[in-house]
Amino acid sequence: AVQAVGQGLGQAPNLSSLVLRFSHCQGIGDAGIQAVGQALGQASILSSVVLDVVSCMQIGDAGIQALAHGLAQAPSLITVELIAVSCERLGDTSMQAVCQALGQAPNLSSLILKSACCERIGDAGLQGLGPFFAQTPTLKSIELDFAFCPRIGDAGLQALAQGL
Repeated sequence: AVQAVGQGLGQAPNLSSLVLRFSHCQGIGDAGIQAVGQALGQASILSSVVLDVVSCMQIGDAGIQALAHGLAQAPSLITVELIAVSCERLGDTSMQAVCQALGQAPNLSSLILKSACCERIGDAGLQGLGPFFAQTPTLKSIELDFAFCPRIGDAGLQALAQGL
């Protein structure tokens, strides 16, 4: 189903805002998120993206990397909200990919990342956020939620704080 949505999005080049909420959809995995990522790369005037995949247990780093690649190709992005709470297959690689991709969004002013209860996200995932913040002067609003992520410690917070 998400793959079909992704293919349909690819047919909407004038899309400026996208909200997709798939909380607790156990059948959604990397293939569906990859299709959405490919479609985002074709939406040249896309300025706002909200993706809610809370408790979608089949989504892993490969899916979020593909999504990030699509976001990197959407030069008009102003607002990104990624809600991936309790997605147990997401790890540091996902966070690093999102930071690298959004670092290429020259107009990004608002970022919301919610990845609470993701046990594979740790200090290495947060270490990409600090440099990203420092390199994104247009960023005016940041909301991060990494509650109940046991692998995040002082080193991750220190790296994050260096970019604020």
